[in-house]
Amino acid sequence: MWFNPTMSDFVPCCNSLVEGIGLLAPSRYEALNNCRCKVSDRVRAYMKVIDSEQSKTLVWNSLQIIIQNLLYTMLQNLLHIMYHSCICISFLHTTFLEMTFGITEFQRYFLEVLGLIDFLKIYEPRMQGCAPRAMSAADCLGAFTNNPQFAQQLFNAGLLVYFIRQLDPFYADDPVIQTKTSPHFEHYALPDPALFVMLGDDKKKLAYLLTWLRTRPALLYYLQKQDSTALSNQAWRDFLEMGCSDKLKNDSAAAMR
Repeated sequence: MWFNPTMSDFVPCCNSLVEGIGLLAPSRYEALNNCRCKVSDRVRAYMKVIDSEQSKTLVWNSLQIIIQNLLYTMLQNLLHIMYHSCICISFLHTTFLEMTFGITEFQRYFLEVLGLIDFLKIYEPRMQGCAPRAMSAADCLGAFTNNPQFAQQLFNAGLLVYFIRQLDPFYADDPVIQTKTSPHFEHYALPDPALFVMLGDDKKKLAYLLTWLRTRPALLYYLQKQDSTALSNQAWRDFLEMGCSDKLKNDSAAAMR
């Protein structure tokens, strides 16, 4: 499912008056279409179950019905968009670059549908207490929150959660909170989320995320074994830049000059 197409995946059109256009290789398209069919079946099965439960019970209030209708509409729209993008990949002759964009677009819609249906079927019941809480964290990027209730719900759901707390006099005696006199003030045990979201260069942002995803298990293990792994933002920035190519580093240095 997750691949970057190469020229070997591009089948040129032999009967066209224009050179350089073609389609995705049939084997690659079949793999994408199979993924689409599987997630579409999951969505339709979920909708049938919810419709059945909603028709059998009288406890549904107007707010629940409105929310459910919104989710239905969102899922249906995403399914239609994903289906149309898949059809374009199959029948629309394009250049290799346009084909790559089309595949990336389909993968994005697929990920949105998959994430939403996983949340509704797996994680939301755990968050609401309708299903047993997870015993391990899911393999996903996770979420950031400063709300203790949301942090607990996400933890019960098995989603990786980063609980953000502000310095406050109320927590002055809390050993977890670092003060300005602490040597670790403005240091972070894990990379500050702002390092990822405040970057203006998309390529550099992607390189940061890839470095973080590759090293996250080791960093979390190291965090459990050490008293403190706090580093400054600059140190974390230097660490995350290890995933950047030399060309990207040179371009960034030139832009700063």
